[in-house]
Order: sequence, then structure tokens, then C-alpha cells
Amino acid sequence: TSRKHESKIAPTSQRNHAATPTISRYSGQVLVRYSMISLVAASGLALAQGGPPGGRQVTVESIVVRPQQLSSSVRAVGTVLADASAVLRAEAPGQVLELHFKDGQKVAKGDRLFSIDSTVLEAEVNEARANVEQSEAAYNRATELIKNNLISATDYDTARANYNVAVARLMSSDTRLSKTVIRATLPTMTRSA
Repeated sequence: TSRKHESKIAPTSQRNHAATPTISRYSGQVLVRYSMISLVAASGLALAQGGPPGGRQVTVESIVVRPQQLSSSVRAVGTVLADASAVLRAEAPGQVLELHFKDGQKVAKGDRLFSIDSTVLEAEVNEARANVEQSEAAYNRATELIKNNLISATDYDTARANYNVAVARLMSSDTRLSKTVIRATLPTMTRSA
């Protein structure tokens, strides 16, 4: 029987670079020397025995190994997940009047995204401001009157409490009004649903 030893290496464009190990210059020289020693030993053994069995020649194909640049690229199918995402919901009721971004636009934390109709809440803030002014004037009068003992401590306490309640209502109205503008909670790429 004849044996044919063939070493074939696909051209660079046909090889799978991700699966092909890199051969360093030293290991390539060792590989070539090992191959040469194996061929010499095989041919010496064949000659010592009077040639290959059946008198046929052994065909050997070889190539010269040279260092070359390998490109490293990977093609894959997958899913990209965001590091963080946020679902925005308005805390204030109302109709969305304005959208302050375009789909796919980058926004920074704190940038305006939506504006909700705020006319009712603006009226509440104006009413609360008027109540603060009125109760502040009453409280200031009560402060002057209590110094001269012209009103009771109960009337003074009532004027002071009314003023404090009016200030708290104004702050609450201002807070609800500020929630009519929806802002980005983190730097992100926008996407409207």
C-alpha cells in the first residue's frame, strides 16, 4: 500500500482566523524542522528497507511557513441591552402640550422632555400667592397689636397659623406646577413609545 502525506493550508482569505492559532516565528521554525526531520527519517527508513512497499514512490507536498498579519474580526448575532433605562410618567395630570426632543436624540440629565398643560396649576399658584400676601398682612398687623396688648394671644396665634398655612399651600402649588415639565432622570438616548 502506498501512503501519501499531504499538508494543505487554505489561503489566508479562506481561513477562519478566530479558530486559527497564531504561529510565532520560533514555533514556526520548530514546526518546519520537525517536519524535515520526520521526512528524512521516513525516507531513510524506506531506503533501508529497499524502498517503499510495492516499489512505489512516496509523494510529499510541503509549503514554506512565513509570518504574516492576521486580521482579527468577529461577526456575531446578538442583542444589545442598555446599561440603564427609565420609564417616565407624569405626576401631574394633564394633556401633553409639547415634546422637547426628537426620537434618537441624546439628552443630558435634567433636560426637558415633555410639557404638560399647566393652566389650572398656574391659577392655583396665583391664588396661593394672593392668600400668602393677605395672611402676611394680617399676621404683621397682629404682631403690632399683640405688642400693645390690643388683641388676645389666641387671635395672634390664629393670624400666625393662617400665614404658615398659606405659605405651605403656596409651596405645594409650586411643587405641583414644577411637575408639569418632565425632565430626563439620566443622560440617555431618547426613544418615544
